Amino acid sequence: MKNILILTLILIASSALALPPYDVTVTFSAPAGGGAPDGFNFYVDDCAVTGPIAAPVGSVVSGQTFPALITADGTYQMCVRAFNTAGENPDPGQVANVTINDLPIPGPIQNLGIIVTCPTSNCVVEVVIN
Repeated sequence: MKNILILTLILIASSALALPPYDVTVTFSAPAGGGAPDGFNFYVDDCAVTGPIAAPVGSVVSGQTFPALITADGTYQMCVRAFNTAGENPDPGQVANVTINDLPIPGPIQNLGIIVTCPTSNCVVEVVIN
């Protein structure tokens, strides 16, 4: 049976158009099978199923916030691995692919005006604004 962690990441920004750094809050559920975990490690951009290649960002409990963790816009992989005295599970289970961009897309236009010039007086113009 595969151990599965349910992972939710919340990026916290103080305004609608925020600049980095960003806080990251991690929530997850313990594995449904396998040995009981002694703890959990949080990783950023180190989520291969073959195991991590570097140290974790840190040990984490569900609901924990890492202040100012993300220092630049971009795309990041984030995951949590359970561990106990037998070792750390190399397979992170769920991996969150998080894209952060502090430049939001524009909102809808307002006050649309259309002018149609007919070369003769015989054209019909219909304008419908929703």
